[in-house]
Amino acid sequence: KRGWRDCWDEVHPDSAHEPTCGIYDTETWSEGAHCRYYFWINADFQWRISGVDVDSDINYSDHQPVLLTLE
Repeated sequence: KRGWRDCWDEVHPDSAHEPTCGIYDTETWSEGAHCRYYFWINADFQWRISGVDVDSDINYSDHQPVLLTLE
């Protein structure tokens, strides 16, 4: 996408996205765990991205929390 960057790639350039959905609820998400949540920034973004982390230990929902850390 022109002018937009995926924050995950900024912090984890050599690894695929961690799953943000379907880890624990395999009945609803029969295709298995996968990524549904992304943070995108454009070229004008002025903050430094120091972290994009998925909390895969939380099983209160079929979706996982994602934390974006900016400096």
